[in-house]
Amino acid sequence: MEGYVCSSSAAAMAGDLEGVARVYEHVEPLLRFARPEQVEEELEASVGLLDACAAARDGLRSMRASAFDLEVALRRGDAAAAEIAAGAYTLLARKARADVKMQQQQRQHRHRHISPCQAGESGGRLLEEARRVTVAVLERVVTALSRRVAVSAGPSRWSTCIAARAFRKRTRVACEDAERTTTTTVLPSLALRKESTASRAQRELRALGDTIQQLEEGLELLFRRLVQCRAFLLDMCSS
Repeated sequence: MEGYVCSSSAAAMAGDLEGVARVYEHVEPLLRFARPEQVEEELEASVGLLDACAAARDGLRSMRASAFDLEVALRRGDAAAAEIAAGAYTLLARKARADVKMQQQQRQHRHRHISPCQAGESGGRLLEEARRVTVAVLERVVTALSRRVAVSAGPSRWSTCIAARAFRKRTRVACEDAERTTTTTVLPSLALRKESTASRAQRELRALGDTIQQLEEGLELLFRRLVQCRAFLLDMCSS
């Protein structure tokens, strides 16, 4: 499962999500001989994973809507609407990352409280690893999209590289991720009157929307598998 957390392209990340979803198709043989307390532990952990996956999926859906709004604003030359849409994308990306980080902390806390006996069981080890990889993939997805966002330095600073390229008159603009830790390639910036630049920005926003939709579909598949996994765990607890 290590390979699932190493890729960064949209297609690869969507494949990662599908791969993790496949792991949860095999919960039944993994837990067939599990002790009741282990099943209860997995049931409790499934709540956090479902919440994290649903939050990431819903966050991406809202980010895609903001990217579309920004594209429309650029096409109309509406700077005020573009600033609102770019700011909304920024906030949504930050929230998505915060949600995933919270789930990471919860998983680490649970891991510290697993008994050596439980940790030594093969089914328990595999499911713990599946949870770790699931959260890692979710983080990679939201981080990749967050890196399309630049942190505003002031009221007049654009919130996305694409918007900056279309509206700002500076010669260069740098994109930072939501935590100000990674600076991406410096991009040339042209004025709005340069029609080719505005058109290119719109194409990039459409591509961003397509990327987000592809990842949404992967998250939806993973969410359905997690729901099925939880239903199986509930059946085991009640039997």
